[in-house]
Amino acid sequence: MRNDSPYTPLLNGSANNHRRDLLLVLSGLLLLASIIAFSGYRGGFINSREPHADVSSSSSSSASSDEAAKPSAVSRGVSSGVSEKSNTFLSGKVVGEAESFPWDNTMLSWQRTAFHFQPEKNWMNDPNGPLYYKGWYHFFYQYNPNGAVWGDIVWGHAVSRDIIHWLHLPLAMVADQWYDSNGVWTGSATILPDGQVIMLYTGSTNESVQVQNLAYPADLND
Repeated sequence: MRNDSPYTPLLNGSANNHRRDLLLVLSGLLLLASIIAFSGYRGGFINSREPHADVSSSSSSSASSDEAAKPSAVSRGVSSGVSEKSNTFLSGKVVGEAESFPWDNTMLSWQRTAFHFQPEKNWMNDPNGPLYYKGWYHFFYQYNPNGAVWGDIVWGHAVSRDIIHWLHLPLAMVADQWYDSNGVWTGSATILPDGQVIMLYTGSTNESVQVQNLAYPADLND
């Protein structure tokens, strides 16, 4: 007699159990490797901050001469708007001994924008007071002339005939008055019906109070 089963036979669970055990083993190995890596990094950091005892006077003088002859790597740091590009644990060096890379503008020129506006160097943010005046597009922007991070904000100035090729001009407004000594901040520019160009902007005073200021171009032909 035929025995037609009314249900689907259950699968053997041994294969699933094997995969689960393998996954647990791999997870444990990964966790162990992470702990070892973190411990090694912490050890290198601590060793870099603790002075080492001298083994002998001769070895101490030899090490001192070697350190004096060895050029120290200069970190670019936050003042240049970049972070460190080395891993002290993987490089086998303690913190502060990683060699710096000789970046320069030539090797980084390919990263500059092709059509979007960009200053020749340093930090920029808000565009301010774009206007078209006597055949020229004038573009003002928040700019730090002293570094690649935000700070010391003044108004940069550039002009263009086609909004693609830009001529960089001297700074339009600088922090030289009590009412903007801590920053010539965001504002706008407009042309009045009589042809006069005016600029409104927020200034940060010598007491770090924000005030609204009105400025006129010193030379309309500039």
